[in-house]
Amino acid sequence: MEILAFLFWVLIILIFYPYVIYPGMLYLLGLVRNRKVAAGSGKPPVTIIIPAFNEEAVIGKKLQNTLMLHYPRELLQIIVISDASTDGTDEIAGSFAKEGVKLLRNETRKGKTYGLNCACDLARGEVLVFTDADSMFHKEMLNLLVRNFADKEIGLVTGSTRYLSKAGDGSMVATMGKYTLFERWIKEQESRIGSCIGADGAIFAMRREYYRPLDEKDINDFVIPLNVVRQGKRVVLDKDVHCLEEHADDEGMEFSRQIRITNRTIRALISNRDMLNPFRHGFFAWMLWSHKMLRFLLPWFAILLYGVIVFLALAGSLFHQVLFFLIAAFVAFFLFIKPGGSAILALMRSFVQMNEACLLAWLKIFRKKTIVVWDKSNNP
Repeated sequence: MEILAFLFWVLIILIFYPYVIYPGMLYLLGLVRNRKVAAGSGKPPVTIIIPAFNEEAVIGKKLQNTLMLHYPRELLQIIVISDASTDGTDEIAGSFAKEGVKLLRNETRKGKTYGLNCACDLARGEVLVFTDADSMFHKEMLNLLVRNFADKEIGLVTGSTRYLSKAGDGSMVATMGKYTLFERWIKEQESRIGSCIGADGAIFAMRREYYRPLDEKDINDFVIPLNVVRQGKRVVLDKDVHCLEEHADDEGMEFSRQIRITNRTIRALISNRDMLNPFRHGFFAWMLWSHKMLRFLLPWFAILLYGVIVFLALAGSLFHQVLFFLIAAFVAFFLFIKPGGSAILALMRSFVQMNEACLLAWLKIFRKKTIVVWDKSNNP
């Protein structure tokens, strides 16, 4: 029983570590290891890459938004890559040809990552900017992005997405907006120490020389930053850089999106497991374990913890007997209640659903299933 009691506390620590202990450690480390970015005012040639599948509702607005950016037009190349769109996306994008917009089209669905590889082959810019068709920039965002590349250590800069949602405050869709605030803070702290984990696929930029062709199954906004760090350059978040995006107000859609993103990210971690070696990648490996891998293992820690609680409860521990019923009631309550209630309850509910999605993503991994293509409501 002593071994089970010890295992109980180890699992408790592992469950709380990614969301409580790790953020605290990041903050303290940032106080003594603050690597600032030496930003400048240069204007390198830029290629903006916009992947699209059936985006006729927003692609025109996106291209107008892009053409209105305050950046020298002669230094700007715009590429739209259509993944065999079947609506009016291609026609609308093609109508901007006179403005210098280049349209590439895949005749069959091959996924976002394949499209990015094709677009990068034709890119002329020293800096590549990746964005989504439904993500809108402020007119100065491009200048804010590229200013960071005055620092020779910087290989990639990410911003963050601010979601506009009509969903109620208690819905998973609305709560995910709150979760992104936490994620942004984590990436800010990681950037102070060295490099942050991952990029926001709706708004990030990199030096073209560090782009490496991706496997079609790769999740681009996670693997591209890994490749940049592997080449000895920093990946940082600029807290002043953001885009606006109207989030689909659909809980089922958001849940499916979480499964797909997690599924592809776990696969990427397995494929790039060399980056988890602290003897080769130091602080970055520790952050990768803490920010991603341990989060993805959390559902398994929770299942194992519940098993330990069952054994300890059967052994006569009143504390663990009470805990057994409390946890069962907690999970059932937050899995089946409808959106609504206080913000705290909504966050707890979303936490349970996120880990449910993570567990389902692992099951797809075990079945060797990875989602490659996407649609307009899901572009991981």
